[in-house]
Amino acid sequence: MKLYNVELSQKEILYHRISQMMRNAERIAEKFYGAVNILFFTSCSCYCKDVRSAALFRVLLSLVVVVFFPAAACCFEARVSISSMQSRSFDGWQEKEFAGRTDYAFVEEEQKGWVLKAHSEGTASGLVREQVVDISATPYLHWSWKVELLPEVADEKTKGGDDYGARIYVIFKTGPWFWDTRALNYVWSSNYKVGETWPNAFTSNACMVVVQSGDEELGKWVDEKYNVKEDIAACFGIDVETIRAVALMSDSDNSKSQALAYYSDIYFTAN
Repeated sequence: MKLYNVELSQKEILYHRISQMMRNAERIAEKFYGAVNILFFTSCSCYCKDVRSAALFRVLLSLVVVVFFPAAACCFEARVSISSMQSRSFDGWQEKEFAGRTDYAFVEEEQKGWVLKAHSEGTASGLVREQVVDISATPYLHWSWKVELLPEVADEKTKGGDDYGARIYVIFKTGPWFWDTRALNYVWSSNYKVGETWPNAFTSNACMVVVQSGDEELGKWVDEKYNVKEDIAACFGIDVETIRAVALMSDSDNSKSQALAYYSDIYFTAN
């Protein structure tokens, strides 16, 4: 099952990395050098009328921080946010429909605050956020989820059983063509054991990774943390530096049953 196709040039990836370094430098400066330095930082950037000059200035500043203030750099943990459910906004997310529409809605929950509720009744649609992330710098994907109802499936390795109470996709490219799109799927399986992997029933371009299984943790919030770079290498046998999008989906179309899940914040970190 192909969820999404993303085309980004090497130039766009480079500009993304520069922008990320700029944001990191600003946050380090704010934390360790105070408001005066922030004003100086912003003022200097304003004099760089050319966008590339401004980017170069900020990159140089980040290097200065790392070289001359290593303690500050060590204390700073890069965090790349994919979604903050507290914002209660679908901005930046696109829906991909396969077989009817899973109902996605923000609800307030006692333990996590605002979260995303996903209810599938014989349907399959996912939410996709296109965002380049340098997984060489921030390889760890974090998310929290709670499943209350698993789809009634016999074998998830078959097309008739390719339904999951919850799944998180990491989408990346291995070449310039649409068929070079790959997806790593972290899934809450109904039947298979944690740690098991297999090619998706619809396409070998997607690898399924079981991170929760069965009903033992049903109705409980579970916090997850996985090294995406290592998992891509284990599943596909390749080294990938950037991913292009992240998606989530709860589906029950193949089994004609139901699935009910909740998702909290999704983000990447260096450690």
